[in-house]
This record gives sequence, structure tokens and C-alpha cells, in this order.
Amino acid sequence: MFKPNPRIKNYIKNKLAKSLEQSSVVLQKKVINNAPVDSGKLKKSIKIDTSKITDLEVSVKAEVPYAAAVEFGSLGRAPNPFFRSAIQESKSKMLKEFKDIL
Repeated sequence: MFKPNPRIKNYIKNKLAKSLEQSSVVLQKKVINNAPVDSGKLKKSIKIDTSKITDLEVSVKAEVPYAAAVEFGSLGRAPNPFFRSAIQESKSKMLKEFKDIL
């Protein structure tokens, strides 16, 4: 059975983690740029969580309770997909970077 070299495995994992972190910053900026402005609280609430970076998991999230209503719409409010559009704008570049590492 093939056993991967631990040094190579760690090298790839570290490269992926760094790329993931950099990509999350780019995504955060795009989400902030796409977010509509009323009071500015929505834009200010868009944060990155890298607490699980060692598991290759990063979150970009809006921390105000009404963010989903803005994104998906609600009664009397049309959707404004600021988050989904930022993901679509960033997705192909992020995937290419990850593929290049692997």
C-alpha cells in the first residue's frame, strides 16, 4: 500500500491553508464591495473566521441578523445577492489556485 511522505503532505497542506486564507481575504473584499449600504453595519459585519484553518476550513460571513434577508429577500424586500455574486466572481480563480497547488 502506498504511504504518502509526511513532509510532502504537510507542505501541500500548508500551501493550501495559505492559499485558502488569501482567497478568503479576496472574497471578503468582494462581498464588502457588493454589499448594499444603508447604515454601513452590513459591510462592517463581514468577517473572516480562520479558527479552523488547520482543518483547511475558512468562513467569510456577515454577522448582522438581517444579512440573509438582504441576500435572499423577504416580505416586501427584493433579494440583493451581494454574497452569492461575490462567490461567483471569485470561484474560478480560487479553484485554479487550489488545483495549481495540487
